[in-house]
Amino acid sequence: MKILYLTLLLCGSVLISLAQNTVDEVFAVVGKYPILRSDIQEALLELEAVQKPDVCNALESILFQKLLLVQADHDSITVTDAEVETELSRRMAYFINKFGSESKMEAFYGKRINVIKDEFRPDVEERMLAERVLQKISG
Repeated sequence: MKILYLTLLLCGSVLISLAQNTVDEVFAVVGKYPILRSDIQEALLELEAVQKPDVCNALESILFQKLLLVQADHDSITVTDAEVETELSRRMAYFINKFGSESKMEAFYGKRINVIKDEFRPDVEERMLAERVLQKISG
């Protein structure tokens, strides 16, 4: 019940803040993992590709992932740098294929591939940790 109340409260503040023009800010902290305004905006963009974007669904998804990260810390679940690098390479190859070429992707982002890869790294690592926790729970 507390999580539902917290989610609804955060949804309201997210809607208000997204309407304002501010620098990236922390909306909530789950364990040691902050939820930033930009995280919510990214989640909305991801949801847009799959379904009608909804701030509450985006926030719920982020909260769930952060809770899984807290559990990963608690259970000492890790991913190696090599595993993250392999996943990053796989994702980069996928995106390059979607854009048609590496240069088109670089032009779209306005950055070199290695910079894009470095920016994706923390998110990929967090997602891999969350997936490991889910596998452990369901296994």
